[in-house]
Amino acid sequence: GEAVRLLPHSETRPWAGVVEQGAAVASGHPRVGYSDAVVPAERTLGSAAAEAEAISAEDLREICATGRPHSAVREVVETTLMLLGFRDSKWSTAQAYLEQPRAFLEKLRTFDASSSVSKLQYQKLCRSLTSAQGAFDLALIASPACAGLVRWCRAVGELLARRYGVGEPLRVEAQRDGQRSELPGDSQSQSPEAQEAREAQVAQEAQEAATYRSQEGLQQQQQQQQQQHLPGQGSNSPAAALGDLEVSPDIYSMSAAELRCVRDLSVRKPGVGEVTFHGEIDLMHERRVLEELPAIVRLEPGEVNLYPAPGTKPAEGEGLNRPATITLFQCKPPNNGAFPDADSKARYRERIAKMTEAKGARFVDYDCDHGIWQFRVDHF
Repeated sequence: GEAVRLLPHSETRPWAGVVEQGAAVASGHPRVGYSDAVVPAERTLGSAAAEAEAISAEDLREICATGRPHSAVREVVETTLMLLGFRDSKWSTAQAYLEQPRAFLEKLRTFDASSSVSKLQYQKLCRSLTSAQGAFDLALIASPACAGLVRWCRAVGELLARRYGVGEPLRVEAQRDGQRSELPGDSQSQSPEAQEAREAQVAQEAQEAATYRSQEGLQQQQQQQQQQHLPGQGSNSPAAALGDLEVSPDIYSMSAAELRCVRDLSVRKPGVGEVTFHGEIDLMHERRVLEELPAIVRLEPGEVNLYPAPGTKPAEGEGLNRPATITLFQCKPPNNGAFPDADSKARYRERIAKMTEAKGARFVDYDCDHGIWQFRVDHF
């Protein structure tokens, strides 16, 4: 947990601008500093690996579940993805990676930062670590689940500082377990008035991060309450009012996460017909489908009617107004399909196919013997 400072490997000053910016950070703000001892490569490499091992899948899930993360949290996650070599490291993309925490952790734990990070990537890392806004420290307040990623980034910084070298001691402080190291000369670098103003700014930023975290916790609590009262629970739920309709998959027993991606929803009335809606539908967004399904889908012998109430049908692609396959039973020919010969049966089937196409649907099949008619539509 102690701070370590690395000796420069070069007399050039490619980091002068960054160093001077970091020098303006007052002592009241936690930073990372390096001691005058050169850190062995084995130690820093081992530290990065150890920090990666310490990150849990639960931490990543908690970060991913944050709909609108604090800007500091976004910067930590985006910096991590940048170091790992992801071309698109924006938050929207990061969420997709974090939704698969095991795969992400595997990449993190097998990543060789000593040979895989370019100098340009290292420069970007240093700019984030030496930010005057102290994003990495604010991230710890806004989201404690970020602590593992913060420590990993800092360990990678220590490792790469030895490889690439710097013209001035970088102001990057390893803050572990609530401890911080003072950098010599910090208190003399600014006037008392400037120090007081900076301390007030830091206190305000910390308060904003704490407030954000409190609001985030309230949002999560509200989401949990919504999940506890999802449609389909209780005797007065839509599931209890389905009547003779059957739904597959059982959307009324799904979690909120599962409802966001329901594939090939089917509504069936035994002995009458069935409608299968193709593709994925977000039923957390289309909650009306959950709450009013019996009023939306009407299956009667020989016909199907969606959104029968005037003015209720949504635009194409919304709700259940989407591509579907319809299967209708009880559609037998006259005389219960008693055709005199095979040609008569074939001609009748052809008539059904033409009638289907004339109505703007695509004919799939018609079973004269059992009275089963199947066709597809692009919308209703």
